[in-house]
Amino acid sequence: MADGLTDEEVLLRTFAEDLHEHLSNTCELPPDYAESFEVARKLRELVRVVRTTEGDPIPMILTCPSCGERHIDEGAFASKRHHTHACQACGMVWRPAVVATVGVRFLPGFKNGGTE
Repeated sequence: MADGLTDEEVLLRTFAEDLHEHLSNTCELPPDYAESFEVARKLRELVRVVRTTEGDPIPMILTCPSCGERHIDEGAFASKRHHTHACQACGMVWRPAVVATVGVRFLPGFKNGGTE
């Protein structure tokens, strides 16, 4: 979040600033204004749906974007809903998705590259 704003608010503020800048240079709406507004509306709805979705975190094979080390959530973090992960090798902190995730050794239904 920038300046205490949600991702949705930042997206809408950016859209409004871009539109204002365009209108200050010309008195005409940009030709793709309606399409851009529709995309912004759909993104806002998607963010709302993702934020209100409850349930178990999504199991993912996570790799640190900085050092490439595998990240596996263990203990309480193996089932706790969380978005932010910290690499135990280099300290990099990142968010692999906008939904709750959990770093797993194997994806459900697979083990050692084969099915269970």
